Amino acid sequence: MSQNSSAQFNPILVADIGGTNARFALITDFNEQTNQFVIEHINIFPSANFGSLESALEQYLTTIPHVTPTHACLAVAGPIKAGQVHLTNLGWHFSVSEFKAHFNLTQLEVINDFAAFAYAAPYLDSTQNITIKPGQADANANIGVMGPGTGFGAACLVRTAQSTAVLSSEGGHMSLAPVNELDALLINELRKEHPHVSI
Repeated sequence: MSQNSSAQFNPILVADIGGTNARFALITDFNEQTNQFVIEHINIFPSANFGSLESALEQYLTTIPHVTPTHACLAVAGPIKAGQVHLTNLGWHFSVSEFKAHFNLTQLEVINDFAAFAYAAPYLDSTQNITIKPGQADANANIGVMGPGTGFGAACLVRTAQSTAVLSSEGGHMSLAPVNELDALLINELRKEHPHVSI
């Protein structure tokens, strides 16, 4: 697809749904020269303003009345199991098939938010990287991604000579392990309010 072929490109709805914000946008084209998608109509809503992902998406769709997306990819902060999605820090739950039917989507992909980050990692601008530990970089090595938000996300892009795969996790829900006496005291205090002290 050429850089100027947006008339032929059916916009793809994309979203990053986290415990704090629900971010929506449309991919309207792909620029082959820069190897980047063209992203437009970006809108961010506080997740707490909505009782469900469906209501948040309905709000976004009112901002783009000239477009009816038929394809979507949602990156969500939580696990996806057997077609059921649980947004851990929001208490939202939905069925992928029911969501797809509700919005009359031809294609819907729902992935973990940090899985999306892992898929995107090879395409990020390396000049914006900050070196944490100097060493010999391997351009074909596996890539681990992690980060704090409302929760703590983690995923890995695993590469072999033949293929790549993304492994997502709910790493933020692992038990927080103390490494010194102060950590142990902190965990003991947190246990007074939380039966399970996670990362």
